[in-house]
Amino acid sequence: MTIAALEHGCHVVLEKPMTTSTAAADRMIAAARGAGRHIFSYQPHRWAGETGALKEILDSGILGRVYSIRYGYYEYRRRNDWQSLTKNNGGMLYN
Repeated sequence: MTIAALEHGCHVVLEKPMTTSTAAADRMIAAARGAGRHIFSYQPHRWAGETGALKEILDSGILGRVYSIRYGYYEYRRRNDWQSLTKNNGGMLYN
């Protein structure tokens, strides 16, 4: 679907993981380059409210030069959806 969309002139936003193999990723990247389009890997935190607030603070310069930012979110949750099953190309390495 990604390659078809690129061939039709669309930019494409992909959920992580973008694919389950390097070969498929290489095909998508080549198709994007050939079509002069872009593919983006979507990370949900990029558009979260706290991320936007942090960007505003950093852009304001109020903190001076920032050398490191660490973000942590920790919880245990048992997952039983398709993403947790290796038979569906899921599992923690892909998620």
